[in-house]
Amino acid sequence: MCMVPPARVQKFWQLSISPSNRPSPQPLPVGRGVYTHTDMRYKTAAPDRYVLLKEFARKNRKNPTVAEEVLWEYLRRNAQGIKFLRQHIIGDYIVDFVSRQDGLIIEVDGGYHSEPRQQTDDKLREEALEKMGYHVIRFTNEKVLYNKEYVIEQIDNYFDGTE
Repeated sequence: MCMVPPARVQKFWQLSISPSNRPSPQPLPVGRGVYTHTDMRYKTAAPDRYVLLKEFARKNRKNPTVAEEVLWEYLRRNAQGIKFLRQHIIGDYIVDFVSRQDGLIIEVDGGYHSEPRQQTDDKLREEALEKMGYHVIRFTNEKVLYNKEYVIEQIDNYFDGTE
């Protein structure tokens, strides 16, 4: 089943594959067309999966876990001037939080992440995201709820380069 992607995704794919849309020899502006390994702006799913992932991400944003809400309140305040997005699509994954300009993904894991099958899936997902140039930090719901200072310290350490 092939779904028709939204217009902006179609435009992105058109820019990605059609050299005639690009002025030559000028480089593409940041965030347009084909991305490089260091450009964290556009790493989205294939158009047939994007529509499904977008709807699921929207539902996740509307119904966050308590731990996600707590962490989002810290991240959205932009204490260090760092912009975060929540429930954001990267490749075929939806990540809890991402700072695209800094390449940091923060995942808040519930209890089912301790199950062997889920741990294997999480490892594969983390490896795929790291191949795209991202760094993944994981925290349990309990860490976020009961040891918020530790979580904030770990995030700050990443941006300070002391991780």
